[in-house]
Amino acid sequence: VVELQRGNRDHDEYDRLLRYVYIDGVFVNAELIAQGYAKAYIFDPDERYSQVLVQLEQYAKMRQRGLWGNQWGD
Repeated sequence: VVELQRGNRDHDEYDRLLRYVYIDGVFVNAELIAQGYAKAYIFDPDERYSQVLVQLEQYAKMRQRGLWGNQWGD
């Protein structure tokens, strides 16, 4: 089951639809960020999940997951 939830904004500046995505109860946006496969791009700091998503990105960076991985051995 896929569920899409609208946030405070309906579209971004490029007219892309903005939604929170749940698949079988899993918050996909949060999972992608926590695993380092996406960045937390916050359009509105008062948005429902903005603080959680930013914290998950910080966690992914700290754990060097996905995008934040240490690819060159530095």
